[in-house]
Amino acid sequence: MLVSFGSACRTMTQVGLLTFLPVYLAYELKYSPFVVGICLTVIQVAGFIAAPIAGHLSDKMGRKRVVISSMLLTGVMIVAWRSPAGARYSCCSSL
Repeated sequence: MLVSFGSACRTMTQVGLLTFLPVYLAYELKYSPFVVGICLTVIQVAGFIAAPIAGHLSDKMGRKRVVISSMLLTGVMIVAWRSPAGARYSCCSSL
């Protein structure tokens, strides 16, 4: 039950991120449409790369450990990205 709730929260976060991140990057940070597209592409490509790795780890270590670890890591990354120092290291800040 806890894993399902956590997965639902992660999915809602991802949908919100993919919905509002382009608006934030374009209007608040004044990124060009090309750079906004690159940022969203990086996010999706990272997911495509991580999915088979997570599947392999899930087979070896167990699904629950992998899901909980990935959710904890996602939470840490979101907090780090929201910090002023972390914003400099986001995927788009160097473009």
